[in-house]
Amino acid sequence: MKIEFVTYMFLPQSTGGTQVYTNNIARALQDSGHQVSLFAGDLETQQPVGSPRLHQVDYDGLLLNRLQFSWGSRSAYYGPQLLFNPDVYQVTVDHWQENRPDLIHVTYCGHFSAAPLQAAVDLGIPVVMTATDYWLICPIGTLLKRDDSLCMGRQSGTTCQQCIHGDTRVSQLMSYLPPTLQEGIVSASKQLNRFALTNGAIDLIGAVEARNGTLPKLLNQVDLLFTPSRFMKDTLVAAGLINHERVHVFPHGHNIQRAMIGKHKSCSDKIRFGYTSNLAPIKGAHILIQAFRELQTDSASLTIYGNPNSYPDYAVQCRALAQDDPRIVFAGAFNNERIGEILQDIDVLVVPSLWYENAPVTIAEAFVAKTPLIVTDLGGMAEAVEADVNGLRFPLGDANRLAQQMQRFLDEPGLVQRFRLSIPEVRSVQDEADALEGIYRQLIQGVPVNFPMNDQVNASLVDKLVEFA
Repeated sequence: MKIEFVTYMFLPQSTGGTQVYTNNIARALQDSGHQVSLFAGDLETQQPVGSPRLHQVDYDGLLLNRLQFSWGSRSAYYGPQLLFNPDVYQVTVDHWQENRPDLIHVTYCGHFSAAPLQAAVDLGIPVVMTATDYWLICPIGTLLKRDDSLCMGRQSGTTCQQCIHGDTRVSQLMSYLPPTLQEGIVSASKQLNRFALTNGAIDLIGAVEARNGTLPKLLNQVDLLFTPSRFMKDTLVAAGLINHERVHVFPHGHNIQRAMIGKHKSCSDKIRFGYTSNLAPIKGAHILIQAFRELQTDSASLTIYGNPNSYPDYAVQCRALAQDDPRIVFAGAFNNERIGEILQDIDVLVVPSLWYENAPVTIAEAFVAKTPLIVTDLGGMAEAVEADVNGLRFPLGDANRLAQQMQRFLDEPGLVQRFRLSIPEVRSVQDEADALEGIYRQLIQGVPVNFPMNDQVNASLVDKLVEFA
């Protein structure tokens, strides 16, 4: 089969979980004898509007089509291009007409907009989408409001503009107006046209409303929509984006061999806590540092991995919170090829994220390495870690409660081993590739793909979503 994966960001320019996942599954399918390529954005070079440039590179044996295009300023992207980027659409249509794939699998739209999905549908090419983040119901993909509080997603344009353009005078003025008056201003600005196109806050309102109305219709034309976690499915359904029978939970496969060496822990007389997520504010490393500082013992250590150059101001803030505590080590960035080696020296991994997450790769890697976790009791993290069975949870952003959970590992000597014995097996990337191969063949042949219908919406997870929003 000839398969092309689409992801706005890809290695080595971006090294997040979605990029690692896309790389792994593409290589597994290629190793199984299929002709696999990728279509990704080039984050290093922009082209002027109307002049996109597609070029091919070899990325360690994978054919990578890199698109240089204009994602423009914030006002441009969070405007008409929020739903549909005409440059991306035309390039994908031309590219797929010339190099007709049998199937297209989209793992991340981002600044590409929904253009690749629309292009595949218009060309009649079978298309699968895996929702790896919340972009389908949140323009910025995180479900975080401007004040970092949580959101349910798929909000009105007037609500979204406060998150994205909240620092502008127009946005601040609009926030004081009743919704009916806001809608009237948006409608009038469209008629005036010029004002709508030159004011980002007002333009965004119309773009979000168009997005909210159009994306559900487009997704109903996509052949299959997957989510790697139950929580993601329930979130999309709760937001009114899609009916539950149209979206299927399909867990990610992982590179098990890479992390497996982490099962063989090095010797230590301390409880070694670790952090291997990105060093970004929404990942909550500062909460972990505050919690660890509450532990009054020399029998514990904390190693924090993460590139300090990604968010340099935040990295400085984290170091300041550590106050030169000799028990805390900032180990910097690392190549994911080393994750097993790194987990050998971690007894308990902490994932203190301040947003919902989806299906964190860090949790799967820890499970492969039989490493218990402490995670935020939220979203995909709470779904993956069973409290007091293979790890512990703590309330969102609560450093005090996190410190108490960490203390348990110090007070209960057998806790690490008890949790290790209850850690579930992790799906391998080859297992997922084998399953996808069968699904792809059915779609290409026009055979209906049947999934079990026992995955009704989980009301408790939706209630928790509403509680935090």
